[in-house]
Amino acid sequence: MQEIMKAVLPLALAVTVSGCASVNAPPKEQDAQIAQQEITLGDGMLQSLRRECYSDFTKDFSAELKAGVSEIAFKKLNSDLATRKESISQWRLMDSLNRGDIYRTEVWKLVLTKDTKSGKSNIERLFYVTKADLDGKTVVIGFKFDAFF
Repeated sequence: MQEIMKAVLPLALAVTVSGCASVNAPPKEQDAQIAQQEITLGDGMLQSLRRECYSDFTKDFSAELKAGVSEIAFKKLNSDLATRKESISQWRLMDSLNRGDIYRTEVWKLVLTKDTKSGKSNIERLFYVTKADLDGKTVVIGFKFDAFF
């Protein structure tokens, strides 16, 4: 967990301190609606990664994150999967962690199917998506795969 915080906190702080956007806690009555919207954000990222569609993958990114994730890096991610003969076959939301109404992190469990000489095998990995409300819209401010890229 400390590894996640070390990776995500600097980005979240950079967004907060930059002055380019305002971070506001959503009203409590919107929690269910926001939770569903956020699940859609993480799910959409994984669908677009599987389809190899950079524009869909980054469409809900903050301006700062989008500037830091180039199309070349995205293609490399897909190329690395192809080289290892792995594909994302399924995923499900494990948990959504609220970070003091400033930002939220989804934890997704991915199943990668790997082609091997003896057949197919499955590998489980985690995918973290961090979101915040910036200027009245929920955007992705960070993401991370655990130890497979």
